[in-house]
Amino acid sequence: MSEVVEHTKGRQERRFRRWTKVLLLVFGVVAVLGVIAWLVLDAMTRAELEHALADWKAKGRPVDIAELHQQPILPEENAALVYEQAAALADLSTHEKSLMGAAESLSMLAALRETERNELEAVLRRNGEYLPLLHRAASMEQCQLEIDYAWAVTPQLTSVAGAAPALRAAALLAVEGGQVDEAWGFWQDALGTVRHLDNAPMLMGQGARAVAFTRSIDALEALVASGRLTDDQLRQAMVAVKETELRAHFARGFGDQLLVILHHGRTFGSQAVFYEPEFTPAKRFLQLLGRPLTQHDMATAVRLMSLGAGLVEQPPYAVRQQMDDWQASLEALTHRTPLSTLMLPPLANAPAHLTTAEARQATALVALALERYRLARGSYPETLSALVPEFLTDVPVDPFSGRPVLYINTVGRTVVYSVGEDLRDDGGSSEIGYDLRWGQNSPKDIVFSLRPGRGGEGAEGQKP
Repeated sequence: MSEVVEHTKGRQERRFRRWTKVLLLVFGVVAVLGVIAWLVLDAMTRAELEHALADWKAKGRPVDIAELHQQPILPEENAALVYEQAAALADLSTHEKSLMGAAESLSMLAALRETERNELEAVLRRNGEYLPLLHRAASMEQCQLEIDYAWAVTPQLTSVAGAAPALRAAALLAVEGGQVDEAWGFWQDALGTVRHLDNAPMLMGQGARAVAFTRSIDALEALVASGRLTDDQLRQAMVAVKETELRAHFARGFGDQLLVILHHGRTFGSQAVFYEPEFTPAKRFLQLLGRPLTQHDMATAVRLMSLGAGLVEQPPYAVRQQMDDWQASLEALTHRTPLSTLMLPPLANAPAHLTTAEARQATALVALALERYRLARGSYPETLSALVPEFLTDVPVDPFSGRPVLYINTVGRTVVYSVGEDLRDDGGSSEIGYDLRWGQNSPKDIVFSLRPGRGGEGAEGQKP
């Protein structure tokens, strides 16, 4: 009996060892195949990333975040520190910021209640130092923002960009009070903040620059509507507005943004979507295991950002369909590219903000030329073609439609306008409508209002 038991036990042990060997063999084969597959995928995605980066670099764009670092300047020469000091002094509440945001034009300023107007004036005159500090900052030559590129943080950006709405509100109040020379100084200071944001990093910085520029145009609009600017001032304003370059700076912002994404991918891999800078050995193993996915993710980001930067460099009306396709590509990203899916879709609407700023620029140039014409001739022209070549080399193009900006001069109303993102000519209406495409409230047309013409020279809806 014992012999039978021993025989059975031995047979079971042999069977166990045999199956163990088979399983180990299978596991070994699977492991080897897995390693081979990983090596192949790693090589393929690395080549994909290198090819994408080579194309990006061939366009003269930086490929490493270290290339963005600037030589530090002396603190006493850095306007960013003065803007920061002014922001700390003002210490604006959310309500006070909303008041400044509400004062976009003379009509909107007039719509404020007396208590709100008094509160706004009190904020601007706070301690008698806020506006002088902003003037001092805007007059300085250099402005270098403190930047943490690794985490895309620019603490001082809010201080610099926040000066524009304050200066706009100050200019509007001064124009309303008949203090045009003071308002002119506030407008120049507002334009100074735009200049100081020339080198602002990433799309966040260039977006803030575009918004600051539109706010400076709001202040200029009030000055032009006052009818009290001299021809020399109008000429200076035309030069300043025309020389403000928007599109190339925005394209550079795309490049900066990509470098931040690449930095996250290289440093954290797929962990970047969770912002986990601390690594354990297990996490490092997972990072290595996921390297092919990360490399494909980064290559996807490079291709999409390169395409976006290229489109931004061109007139929007010329690449409207391509821009729509690019935005659709961002929205179509999936979990297979987690880093790109997290960081790229929020950038889809950025080009529209740039185009809005360019529309304000185009309408401002025409409005300044119209005002110079009025000073020289006594009335506005019937059509914009009368401005060429004495006051304009040519009539600026509406960046949305690709056609010349529009002009209306009727009794009590003179405006220059762009049709805006919806491409509909709403007759120069600056009323707010809901934009289904962008899911936000926006003006129907982008309008620059002038001092109403006398007797309604010209016809409504005139084009050059």
